Amino acid sequence: MTTYTLIDPQDTVMDRGISLTSAASDILTYDGHGYEVRRENDGWYYLFVSTGSRNSQAGLGKFNQAYCNGKMLMEQATSETEAFEKFAAKVINNDWSRTPTAMTDADYNKQEAEFAAQNTEEDA
Repeated sequence: MTTYTLIDPQDTVMDRGISLTSAASDILTYDGHGYEVRRENDGWYYLFVSTGSRNSQAGLGKFNQAYCNGKMLMEQATSETEAFEKFAAKVINNDWSRTPTAMTDADYNKQEAEFAAQNTEEDA
């Protein structure tokens, strides 16, 4: 199973070794925001994200349909859980403003090794 590293907007590692769905959920709920997976009358599941944060005076606000790369997030699935599993890869690959980012642990390890090697060369 592929695991992921979650990095906050200040480039601090928040978590490592987490699942794809955990990473996506952490991105969508960062700083008190929320999300919902809803099955609509057309039989499709849609991802909705909050317009506000539990940490603000306005609260969560309303929930709007989520878009990734200009496309509404909608999936055919047999359950909300299955739909979110399908949404998760799109969520972690989208550029959400002021939220954590996720990458595979393998990619993070490679990046860290390259950074360490670069610093070693500069110190030499």
